[in-house]
Amino acid sequence: MAVTPFTFPFMIPLWSIPFALITGNTFVLKPSEKAPTASTLLATAFFRAGFPAGVLNIVHGGPSAVAKLLSQPCIQTVSFVGSETAAERIYDHARATRKRIQAECVGKNHGVVLDDADMMATLYAIAGSAFGAAGQRCMAMSVAVFVGSTREWIPKLVELAGSMVVGCPSDRSVKMGPLISVAAKDNVCGMIQRAVEERASLLLDGRDVEVPDYPAGNFVGPTILADVKTYMECYQTEILGPVLICMEVDTLEEAIDLINQNRCKPMPLNWRFMLTILVGNGCSLFTSSGQRATTFQRGVNVGQVGINVPLLGMYCSLVYASRKADHKKLPMAWQFERVTKILSLEVCTLSHN
Repeated sequence: MAVTPFTFPFMIPLWSIPFALITGNTFVLKPSEKAPTASTLLATAFFRAGFPAGVLNIVHGGPSAVAKLLSQPCIQTVSFVGSETAAERIYDHARATRKRIQAECVGKNHGVVLDDADMMATLYAIAGSAFGAAGQRCMAMSVAVFVGSTREWIPKLVELAGSMVVGCPSDRSVKMGPLISVAAKDNVCGMIQRAVEERASLLLDGRDVEVPDYPAGNFVGPTILADVKTYMECYQTEILGPVLICMEVDTLEEAIDLINQNRCKPMPLNWRFMLTILVGNGCSLFTSSGQRATTFQRGVNVGQVGINVPLLGMYCSLVYASRKADHKKLPMAWQFERVTKILSLEVCTLSHN
């Protein structure tokens, strides 16, 4: 069984479905009630491809549907992607009924900028990653770390983000669409307000963005915060909206330490249960130095590293890896997985003519 979010309603179910089916299992998918259509289309495609009825099953509904499914003895394994609160609730329920569970939640991904990087290519990459899909993806680059003199690039980033057109995605000139719901908009706006109250600097405020044809739409424009401390809520929490935090450090080593000290929340587990808090999810480095790229790649304790590219979690052909609060205690046959680390790495080398 898989419980999946609205963010990538085709891709995320396909992380689980093929592996379950090729190993001889039937499968139940409980998609987000905020995006039900995609899963129905997916099931239709499987049925038309010749899969027997009852092999892939779609159950729509909210939290009560999840609770009902978790109580069924025929459900033996649960995969979850979503919020930390929901993950802990599902984890507790699955543990009480002795089901195996794997949960992935909470991404706070950093992009580190060095002074030998291509400025405009870097800023476009950061803006695209932070504000694409209105920031509603766990692999969004939500923290940009400017090293040394690159802090002077921040005003240019603010200008670039401020020029992004917000509106209905059916308009080809639009670069960023709405949030998924009124509640999501209220949550993002509340997080921005609390960041200001904690004395973060608001370099770009997207809360009052106006979309003429949709005055009541769930729109929040690109927002950039600075002077953020690591103890602040906006840094500790996945906002899941178009909010980018800009931080400044003096050296690459400080940037690596910042990433490695990102919070983790360990939970007591045994081999049947695995809860992953994705604070060791992914990060990127922007540089023209192969030596610095190697230092960064080897120094950060994350599962996915991009060099001169945004985070690569959306490449379905690669392993979706994470680190830190990824606790596993498995039977002896699986101990190889316990003592090794999985790393997804993509490097883009820039040639200058």
